[in-house]
Amino acid sequence: MRSRRNKRRRKNTAITVVTILVLASVLGAVLYLFQTPVVTISPKLRYAIGETVSLFDLVTEVKYGTLKNENAVFESQKAGTQQVTVQIENRLGQIREETFVLEFYDDVPPTIEAPEGLTVMKGDKPDLLQGVTAQDDNGASCAVSLSGDYDTSVPGSYPLTFSASDSSGNVATRTFTLTVLALPFDDNGKLVEGTYTTRKGFSLEVKGGIAYVDGHLIANKSYPLPKTHTSNWMSPETSKAYQKMASAAAAAGHNLNVKSAYRSWYDQDWIFRDYCRRDGVENAETYSARPGHSEHQTGLAMDLVASGTQESKQPRQAAALAWLNENAYKYGFILRYPENKTNETGYIFESWHYRYVGEELASILYNNGDWITMEDYFGIDSVYRGY
Repeated sequence: MRSRRNKRRRKNTAITVVTILVLASVLGAVLYLFQTPVVTISPKLRYAIGETVSLFDLVTEVKYGTLKNENAVFESQKAGTQQVTVQIENRLGQIREETFVLEFYDDVPPTIEAPEGLTVMKGDKPDLLQGVTAQDDNGASCAVSLSGDYDTSVPGSYPLTFSASDSSGNVATRTFTLTVLALPFDDNGKLVEGTYTTRKGFSLEVKGGIAYVDGHLIANKSYPLPKTHTSNWMSPETSKAYQKMASAAAAAGHNLNVKSAYRSWYDQDWIFRDYCRRDGVENAETYSARPGHSEHQTGLAMDLVASGTQESKQPRQAAALAWLNENAYKYGFILRYPENKTNETGYIFESWHYRYVGEELASILYNNGDWITMEDYFGIDSVYRGY
């Protein structure tokens, strides 16, 4: 009897254990299916602008579910925040969302585009910010400011600084040197003996009341010649070069003649006054020089004709001038007053006026037919001063 009861007890115990195990398994399965997914986010949630970040990089661990949008990527070209939503699917297909914030920061200063320096002449009033730009790394333009003291009325070297800041507060600076050069004139516009530097870096020497730039005598509205400066009809070197050029022109079918070469200070004074009486001072000064300012006084310049006139419309003259325009530089002559260069030379276009400067400089100024003026090349001006 006791043995039968023990068997029954053992059976009931086994059933209970099995039941408990089954219930535990069922409960475990239920808990497994309904367990809330857990996602672990990377502690690094701050990235530089322009940097690409995938959700896979941001989520370090997922428990009890699957990350749905793990291939999503995030990028920003502007500093700021982005809200990111993570979707996790549990084993029953239910979606859980978790949100966090990404920060994109900008620590790159703008780029300033500016020259390293500028050379001006005493009294100039340059716009030092002209052409200076700054751009952020996202392509946005930034305002540029200039700091430092300078005085263009006082020759010297002035260290200055360009600055620009972007919307994130990053600041860029660039050093800049303003060089103010002395002028070879006194307050009355008179030439002062000495050695100077032009705005293009050439040496300018005033000797005996005459200005020479890089060894070339200068005569224009800024740089006069003294009354005592005289020459032959042409300087010997000019005459020799002209004979070679005239022979080449003749071989090409053009008979060149020199209508005017050297003129004394007094001859120019008479000619200029006559033009002023005829056309008025303002008009006369566009095509005729005041006495002492004419290139004809140098013995290096000449007016060339082929038909007894300077009118370029006449066929023979037009053909000769066209030949000169393309060939004069080979013999050391330049078209002294090119077309559309009045703001540089101070005079209107004169297709017949040529000046001897030597073959080396003439070849440079020829510039494949787009003549460069002496004023532009040397960095000098041509304006009347003092009177």
